[in-house]
Amino acid sequence: MADSTKIQLLENAGVLSAQENGAASQTLVYDTGYDRVVVEIENTDALPVTATFVAGNGMAASKGDLSQAITNTQTFTFAELESDRFKDADGKVTLNLTDDDGSAFSGTITNVKVRVFYLPKAL
Repeated sequence: MADSTKIQLLENAGVLSAQENGAASQTLVYDTGYDRVVVEIENTDALPVTATFVAGNGMAASKGDLSQAITNTQTFTFAELESDRFKDADGKVTLNLTDDDGSAFSGTITNVKVRVFYLPKAL
């Protein structure tokens, strides 16, 4: 499991991660200065992929995981993931990617790209 790599944007405008190859399981890190996270997943694979954000251990974790099927050649954006639902005690959010039959991928998935936007509390 690898953490996303952040790139600083304009001052006070947040940061974004480099567009990275997807993985069966990867983590997105919340910083104390950023309470809103937007995740973009681009699927150029021949088959659909399912993205699942695993519920953390915050106050809203009882809402459970969030899963979304992303068809081939589709880009899907998850707007403002709730930190109190998905963040774990280490300040990380786990994203799992599975193929169309529900089985986990092995290694990195070069046809599925993940980019994370970290937005500050107030713009």
